[in-house]
Amino acid sequence: MADGRVRPCPARDLPGLLEWTLRAPLGAAPIRAEGLPSGPLLVLTSTALDRLGLPAEAPDQAHRHPHSDHILLRQLRSIGWQSDDHGMGPWMRLHPTTGDPACESIHLAITTWGALHQDAWQLPDDLSPTQLAAAIGQYANLVRTPTGTPGTCGHRLMSDLRPPEHRHTVTRALVARGVPSALTTRADPAPCEAPPGHQLAGEDTLADSDIDWWRPPTPEEASRPHVVCLAVNLHHFADSNNIRVSDAPAQHVFHPAFDPKTPGSWLVDLSENHPHPLLPPAFASNGLAWHTTPRSPTPPCAASGPSPSGRGYAARNQIPTSIPGTNVCAWPGSLSFKAWA
Repeated sequence: MADGRVRPCPARDLPGLLEWTLRAPLGAAPIRAEGLPSGPLLVLTSTALDRLGLPAEAPDQAHRHPHSDHILLRQLRSIGWQSDDHGMGPWMRLHPTTGDPACESIHLAITTWGALHQDAWQLPDDLSPTQLAAAIGQYANLVRTPTGTPGTCGHRLMSDLRPPEHRHTVTRALVARGVPSALTTRADPAPCEAPPGHQLAGEDTLADSDIDWWRPPTPEEASRPHVVCLAVNLHHFADSNNIRVSDAPAQHVFHPAFDPKTPGSWLVDLSENHPHPLLPPAFASNGLAWHTTPRSPTPPCAASGPSPSGRGYAARNQIPTSIPGTNVCAWPGSLSFKAWA
């Protein structure tokens, strides 16, 4: 288990495993009392699959459909359970057929099918079950119970921090009262931030460049005896409780005073920013161009003041992301600096 304890499980098949999980019970409390818990996570190694009589290899694409005749799904149907609409895969969510998937789910992570070791987690293959449980438990304590890839967890963290109201899909009983600032309403983006094909997309687009770059070391760097590795995610920890997001459409503003804490896009000229010769260009254009808030305060525009172009899109109804009394850290990509939520 994630806390280091060992609990015997007598189950010899998947139905028995689910029944044992419900009796245990397992799973962490919700991040906020107003929300729903994510549900227990069971990590099945090759030894566990052999004990449960499940195949060690992932099913082909045809058998991943939630209505296929795969042995795992047949066992689920025999006890009145099913997978969610995503069907079968390295990460699965199972729930009673007559229940509510949002509050009655059990999650499976099957390592030999690609979970944790072969996906974006990239955990070492030689971890013992105890070490694997400890690694997952540490992430669950810092962020949330993993129920998919890191990107999936970051996306679901948004709802964990600002949970919406939820009623049981069968009984209609209120099971989560939610918070008033839950990010549940779609909002239009600023035109420069709209993706291609969006009804608001126009000629103006963001000039920010994606950070997807590497270079070989120089001869002088290669001659040094040690290498220092920095986890870039840690740079965001200190600011994760100060980020503000918006739950309303972007507002077109003329002559705005630049605020480095306001989510939005700014029409500014950053062509005088000269990168280090060993680094890639920071921006995709020269002259006046649209840049998001994180890029705009870089020199020479570091000082707060009016936008040089006199135009900007600022977010409305900004809400803080800090949750007093919790130990949740927001990972890059899980919270947006954009002018829409």
